[in-house]
Amino acid sequence: MISMNKSLSRLLNRVFLSGSFIFLITCAAFAKCDDPPGPGVDWHGCNKTGAYLKDKDLSKANLSGANLKLANLEGANLSHANLTGASLLGVNFQGTNLEGAKVVSAYLTKSLIGGAKLDGAVFDNSYWVNGKQCEPGSIGECKY
Repeated sequence: MISMNKSLSRLLNRVFLSGSFIFLITCAAFAKCDDPPGPGVDWHGCNKTGAYLKDKDLSKANLSGANLKLANLEGANLSHANLTGASLLGVNFQGTNLEGAKVVSAYLTKSLIGGAKLDGAVFDNSYWVNGKQCEPGSIGECKY
């Protein structure tokens, strides 16, 4: 009977520890979307629809696959950020620094980009503000 209790106790400890570990990993995975804006923030896959990020420093941020539809990024620093596959429909990028950003296979349709700094930004296969798809090799501008 004692060895059965020890076996059951070990099994319950393993289940508890495994469950606790999975809980911590799950919490860590979702916590990133609530992180405040800042350089290097990891918001990949997060829903930031309509976010007000005017003049924020998001340099080197990971925004791949994020939904930033209708966000205000006017004057923000997105230099060297990863926006691969992001939904950027109707985003205000006026005066935004996108230098060296990776904006591959993203959707920028109906976005405002007047005065944005685009040097070195990669727009391969993205859909431009006019709805046209950028060709591979679109660096610093959308070639279609």
